[in-house]
Amino acid sequence: MSKDFIPKKDAVFLAYNVLKILLKNVEKAESGKVAILMLLETFAKEDYFTKKECEDFLQKDFRIFSNTMTLFKVKKQILPCLIAISKHISYELFQEKVLTTFVEYCSDEIWGVRRVCLEILPEIIKLLQPTETASMIKLLDFVKKSFTDSSKWVKNQAF
Repeated sequence: MSKDFIPKKDAVFLAYNVLKILLKNVEKAESGKVAILMLLETFAKEDYFTKKECEDFLQKDFRIFSNTMTLFKVKKQILPCLIAISKHISYELFQEKVLTTFVEYCSDEIWGVRRVCLEILPEIIKLLQPTETASMIKLLDFVKKSFTDSSKWVKNQAF
């Protein structure tokens, strides 16, 4: 959004309210979920959405995106979105929502989801606190397991 046309404060208000309206009607529309995640990722990366908007999304709306029946195209978009949001949220919420989702997706039955996990693994590791050894071990186990994955695409990404 251009600062020439609308002040940042107003742009954030407007964009987040549009996102909330879209969220009310997206329960079963997978393409709508992807669009919402892309918007959220973009606005979080550009620092339009900060702690308030990102934590609000994770605490109130993330459940729509995290059920077990979520399709590949949504799962594939969730992970980059969560990375973008992570710089704006508390470490506790990062552990509860972002890291938990990431670890769950590391063993997803869809190989493309596991490959995306490997792609963003360095960013997840950067977000971990140095004392978070248990999580680091889980992530290293995922990498080790990926070397023998049934999918050649996952194996290639692991190397």
